[in-house]
Amino acid sequence: MARRKSPDLADWVRALSVVPPFITLPVGIIAYLVLHYFAMKTVAVGAGSAETAAADAATATVLRALALVFQYLIPFVLGMSGLLWLVRRFEKRRVRKLADVAGSSEVLASISWADFERIVAHAFTKHGFDAQLTPEGADGGIDVVLHRGEQKFLVQAKHWRAKAVDVETVRALYGVMHAEGAVGAYVVTSGVFTKAAGDFAEDKSIWLYNGQRLRDLLKQGRDALPGGNLTLDRLPARVGEGVECPLCASPMTLRIAKQGGHQGERFFGCTTYPDCAGLRPVD
Repeated sequence: MARRKSPDLADWVRALSVVPPFITLPVGIIAYLVLHYFAMKTVAVGAGSAETAAADAATATVLRALALVFQYLIPFVLGMSGLLWLVRRFEKRRVRKLADVAGSSEVLASISWADFERIVAHAFTKHGFDAQLTPEGADGGIDVVLHRGEQKFLVQAKHWRAKAVDVETVRALYGVMHAEGAVGAYVVTSGVFTKAAGDFAEDKSIWLYNGQRLRDLLKQGRDALPGGNLTLDRLPARVGEGVECPLCASPMTLRIAKQGGHQGERFFGCTTYPDCAGLRPVD
């Protein structure tokens, strides 16, 4: 069985980063002052028997040692969570500005694939969706997951400058959509689609957005009221419960083949890839 990962400092920092720093930083300072007081407090030996005094002294020593550690640890975690909150806030502002530029120019083809995914996600939030990016390298052809109420939609972002998105890409995403229980899916590209891709999607709940349509989407949403939230932290990789890699015994994550003879099929891949290329089929 795969061991369940215990929370570490990074997990606590991420969890607390939803709290703004004007709250976490004062709490961190207060925590330091209180714990520092106890860490520096002299251990007093109370009256009573020698055994009782020794037990009291031992307890006080342990508490003092804990205070010595946590007087720095708690402020550090709270301080880092506040810094992460600020980083996220500035990054969202950067994405909004980039989306404004992309909606009024031909800049889509010149940005990085990561920024392309971010502005695609941002565009959908302006039209009522909550959006979150998927893990890098383990997304099974899905780059953004959208939610609107109880409904789930999938987005594949193709930052292709010259190559047209073909029907195989659209067909594979259609299969993933059903496997994931989504009610619809979008393929968004900075370029164009082949005619076969358009014909395949015509009568299905899968929508194709070329570069011009994405720019229109960004322009239309610029003056709209914010309808959804953009989460720039990527979703955690989906780990198969109890599935171990046959090569290194590490946990495995569910993936979907993007190309080749098994395109669109699900499989378990090792979470340490590319260090380990262990695979298991999905029963």
